[in-house]
Amino acid sequence: MALTNALRRAASQVVPSAVQVKEIPPSFPFKLQDNPGLYNATLTREYQGETIVVEVPIPFFGEYADNDDDDGDEKGAQTQSELPLEVIVSKSCGPCLRFGCTAFPDDIVIDSLSFRDPDISEDQIGYAGPGFSEFSEKLQKAFHKYLEISGVNPSTTIFLLEYMINKDDREYVKWLKNLKKFVVEAELNGSLSKEQGGYDIYISISLYL
Repeated sequence: MALTNALRRAASQVVPSAVQVKEIPPSFPFKLQDNPGLYNATLTREYQGETIVVEVPIPFFGEYADNDDDDGDEKGAQTQSELPLEVIVSKSCGPCLRFGCTAFPDDIVIDSLSFRDPDISEDQIGYAGPGFSEFSEKLQKAFHKYLEISGVNPSTTIFLLEYMINKDDREYVKWLKNLKKFVVEAELNGSLSKEQGGYDIYISISLYL
C-alpha cells in the first residue's frame, strides 16, 4: 500500500500530455546531443582550432513530492534559475582546459579551472594551480571573455536551462512508462498480486500517461 500511494502521488505530478522535445533555435552555436535515458546532455563545437565540449546535467529540482496545498504548485524546482556546466576546451595536440561553471540567466560564474596535460598520466598528480577566485580580477575577466567568445554565454545558457527542464520532464515520463510496464509484466507473471497493490499502481500511472 505504501508503494502504491507513493507512485500515485508521483504520477499526479506528471503533465498529462506527452512532453515534446524543445526545438533548438537556428542561431544556437553548438551541436546538442540529448543522450536519451541519461541525466545529462552534451554540447560540442569546433571553434578556431579548438574543440569545445559542454556537459550539462539535469539540474536538481528536488523531489517529485506531492503538494497538499490548494495552490497546486508544481515542483518548486522549475523556478530554479541556475545550471551547472562542465566546459572542456581542447586542442588537437592534446592539452585541455576544464571549467566548472554555474550559469544564471544574466551571468556565468566560473567556479573552478584546471589544466590537463596529456603527458601526465592519470595515476600522477599534476600541479593544480591556484583556485580561480585567487586569480587577479583582470585574469578572471579574460577567462570569462574567453568562454563568452567560445559560445558559453547567457544567450546559450538561458535556452539550455529551458531545454534541461524539458528533458527532466521527458525522462520522468519515460521512467514512469517503464515502471508501468514492469508492474504489468510482474502481474502477468504472478510475481505481484493485486493484494500487493499491483493493479492500483497500474491504474494510477495509466491515468497520467
